[in-house]
Amino acid sequence: MKSPSLRTEVISYVFFFTLICAFVLAFSPIVQLRWEHDLAVVLDAAWRLQNGQLPHTDFPSNLGYCFLYQLYIFLKLFDYDLIAVAVSTVVFVTIMMLIYLSFYKSKTFIANTTFPLRLYIFFLIVSIGLGHFRRAFCRSCSVTL
Repeated sequence: MKSPSLRTEVISYVFFFTLICAFVLAFSPIVQLRWEHDLAVVLDAAWRLQNGQLPHTDFPSNLGYCFLYQLYIFLKLFDYDLIAVAVSTVVFVTIMMLIYLSFYKSKTFIANTTFPLRLYIFFLIVSIGLGHFRRAFCRSCSVTL
């Protein structure tokens, strides 16, 4: 199997990433409004953080510190609108994608990896970011993303 050029590879990653982000931003509010059963946990945690309480100390939560603080920041910026969760996911995945694309500046990374391995790493990084998306939207609902 002939591997594509590095430029084509990066352009295809960016294109695929753009499609994923567009999908997340377009459909996540619909998913939240129709099937979300755990949205109150996120909004309650953001309200508690705003009032100076600490997660796992002042109130129980099955969500992690980083996840709660990130959502608190975005919910505060978007005035507690449902699109804030989707935007926070896109920002999180964008940061991870930029870190991954910075690996392409290293000749060692290119020389020591094959195309299938780089593709696997790309999908792994995107799935970690979308795992963040899934935690936000489908913790207790029956929808599987």
